[in-house]
Amino acid sequence: MRNSDGTWKYDVILFGTCDGNNNKDISESAYNLVDEFLRTGHGCVFGHDTLRGKESDGSITFPQFYKLGHYLDIT
Repeated sequence: MRNSDGTWKYDVILFGTCDGNNNKDISESAYNLVDEFLRTGHGCVFGHDTLRGKESDGSITFPQFYKLGHYLDIT
């Protein structure tokens, strides 16, 4: 996601064009990169069900995406 000089290649990234991101979470290393990207003022679009919360059994479907919910005031 970076140019050779360390600058970001993108202004906005997008997740979840398939329903629920095709039932796939991002990795912890991807979470860290996306978190840094967002903290530096860049944008992200999260599609339908990507940031869904806890299931009825208390588990979190996509734990890495779930941790990004605070950027959207989702708790």
